[in-house]
Amino acid sequence: MRILLEDVRYSLRMLRLKPVFAVVAVLTMALGIGVNTTMFGAFEAFLLRPLPFYDPDRLVMVWERHPEMQGIFAERFPVFLEDYRYLSDQAKSFEQMGAFVQVGARFTGTSSPESVEGLRVSAGLLNVLGVKLALGRNFAPDETLRGKDRVVILGHDFYTRHLDLGSQVLGQTVKLNDVNYTIIGILPAEFHAPAVLEGNERSNAQFLLPLDLNPPPAAEQNTATNSPVVVARLKTGVAMDQARAEMEALGKHLPADTWTADPSKIGINLFPLRVEDVGRDTAKELLVFQCAVGFVLLIVCANVANLLLARAAERKKEIAVRMALGASRIRVFAQMLTESLTLGALGGSAGLLLAFWCMKAVNQFAPEDVLQGHNLRFDLWVVAFSLVTVCMASILFGMAPALHAMRQDVSDALNKTAKSLAAHGWKTLGTLVVSEVSLALVLLVGAGLMARSLVALYRVDLGFSRPDHLLTAHVNLPTRSPGSRYQKPEQVSAFCDQLLERLGNLGGVESATLASALPSVGGGFDVSTFSLPGESKDNNSAGISHVGARYFETVGTRVLRGRTFTSQETEQESDSVIVNQVLAAGLWPNQDPIGKVIVSSKPRTVIGVVEDTRMWGLDQPPKPEIYMPAKALASFSVILRTHGDARSLASSLNSQVLAVDKDMPVESVQTMAEVLDDSLVERRFRTWLFMAFAGLAMSLAAIGLYGVLAYSVNQRLPEIGIRMALGANARDVLKLVVRQGVVLTAWGISVGLFAAFALTRLMSSLVFGIKTNDPLTFVLTAGILMIVAALASYIPARRATRVDPIMALRCE
Repeated sequence: MRILLEDVRYSLRMLRLKPVFAVVAVLTMALGIGVNTTMFGAFEAFLLRPLPFYDPDRLVMVWERHPEMQGIFAERFPVFLEDYRYLSDQAKSFEQMGAFVQVGARFTGTSSPESVEGLRVSAGLLNVLGVKLALGRNFAPDETLRGKDRVVILGHDFYTRHLDLGSQVLGQTVKLNDVNYTIIGILPAEFHAPAVLEGNERSNAQFLLPLDLNPPPAAEQNTATNSPVVVARLKTGVAMDQARAEMEALGKHLPADTWTADPSKIGINLFPLRVEDVGRDTAKELLVFQCAVGFVLLIVCANVANLLLARAAERKKEIAVRMALGASRIRVFAQMLTESLTLGALGGSAGLLLAFWCMKAVNQFAPEDVLQGHNLRFDLWVVAFSLVTVCMASILFGMAPALHAMRQDVSDALNKTAKSLAAHGWKTLGTLVVSEVSLALVLLVGAGLMARSLVALYRVDLGFSRPDHLLTAHVNLPTRSPGSRYQKPEQVSAFCDQLLERLGNLGGVESATLASALPSVGGGFDVSTFSLPGESKDNNSAGISHVGARYFETVGTRVLRGRTFTSQETEQESDSVIVNQVLAAGLWPNQDPIGKVIVSSKPRTVIGVVEDTRMWGLDQPPKPEIYMPAKALASFSVILRTHGDARSLASSLNSQVLAVDKDMPVESVQTMAEVLDDSLVERRFRTWLFMAFAGLAMSLAAIGLYGVLAYSVNQRLPEIGIRMALGANARDVLKLVVRQGVVLTAWGISVGLFAAFALTRLMSSLVFGIKTNDPLTFVLTAGILMIVAALASYIPARRATRVDPIMALRCE
């Protein structure tokens, strides 16, 4: 221990003697450790941190399997209530089952109406999750029954923002959708509802209401509460495979299976709650980013190793003297490695501080879609990862100079000058530069692929025109709340008629319409199955959008065949439908679809074909869509086509809604261009982040190349002096040094291209519109890196041209 402390003190003294070297090395190290620790914080938050429920490894989500459905719904279709009751009676693998559905409500307890998110939950859901209330009690079983369900459990955030009455809040009432609910409990601050559909849907639940699991009245047979999300807790000792086998057997006898084309394909799927918390590609994407920052750290290590090698070369005479005086080679090796570890400890401490700031910045400024409800925490896992990384990095960049010092010949070192000794380290320095360039190229290729993908998304064919001239908003009428003024269809219709009339009369508005979903934002529409005449079962599925009068004219979607809905068809909600190109081509290839019939609850006649939009998201290919006429909708998007700047009418839209109903909140008032831009916020953030890593890697590689060439020029001053004394001009010397840098860079690019070709295959989920082996991206990034390397080489080359031959020879 005494020897170790002496080595540490000696290392600190040596760093004080070279303050510029110490500062550069520590800051470089801090940068690498900081970004790696921050990225691991994200990795830990998404994939390693336990979910905030009791014993979460035994929690599973239960879904129905309907292969004829579109996309993710084929594997994850919500469970029908009748099927839920059947499973809860028959399943032996579960301790308990619970269910919930996402709901919205308007809260009118403030100066202006406010839309709030919430859940309707079964009485046992909180027990299944193992959630303990911060205050009050859970729902009693009979409180889920109609007439007894006027009770509410408030979310902690809602409670502190609007009430914050301490324990006195219990027994008070809160008005949601014009109905008074008695407060019986407060959720803990850390509670969040389980995510569903692989993290695609999350609820910031501000309140919980009881969910009735009994058969609904006939008038409500098609409501969302008939198909809740189901969560179950496995019994102790029951493995996932065992539970899945039981569900496979029970899935063959589901009582609600009345509409599928092939009953043998229907079944029950079980997924661990952890799987539902993150997207299918999230782990792969986080791995890609962790590899990216790992490459940055390797470049940092190469740079620091270059600095230490150059310094060790200058100290060869000193080390040779110490060995001649009796120091063993192992002792010299330990001393050199201790200096690297001391330098790493200083850089790691600065890196931890940088990571702490970065995590706070990410939590505060990163788009909500990126974090998906996860906060980065500076916890023991993060600190442990950072410490391990610092130790490994310190050993990695310290090993080369330590071995170089230990292996030198003492007598040879004592007989040579420092400059001739330093020349021996050139091959090692060159190898490290080649490694830096190759790693930087891999990151640049990845960043180039992501950047080109983002550009391709912005250029995708939307299927409608001028999104910057479309203003949108969402309105949700509470139709099923007791006491609501919108329980009857004619009340909903009157609201929609008044609103559209007012909006149509606004100055600057070209036309106004309503729809159940906005195009190209990946949600808000129904997915339903249908059949063709003569088929006994529904063999097809499509996204269903209910649209008001003049929808296609307002949105700007071209009609390719047939016509749009007439005002009479919209008013009467006729059986006419309009389909998109994908559906028409798939069902009736080389035929005229006009006049064809599809059966969706009843026969419907196709009157038109419109161009494809991307209802599932801009990065998804067009899929079958059916448009049905709607006079009025309870939950709808308002769409205005404006003559000028759509954003300027936002306040007018809001005021017109309040003029029809002063208690009706308006949600998400945005131009369609803003909606589309928001749909890309996660991809755009990832792209900029990856580009920042690539830019950092390229800068570090350029700095490393500059440092090595500057060091090389300094060691070759006598050679350069002789060349110039024998007639070489400045241009010859410039070519000599630049060629040296270009050769190193070319070797690095050659290695990097092979590595990039292999590693970018991991980026398939991050790329859109191009292939991961896109040759243009590879060529462009290699060219950019070569130009940067040439510029980095030019500076020391320019310095070499200014060498005075006489002074250079005199120094030698």
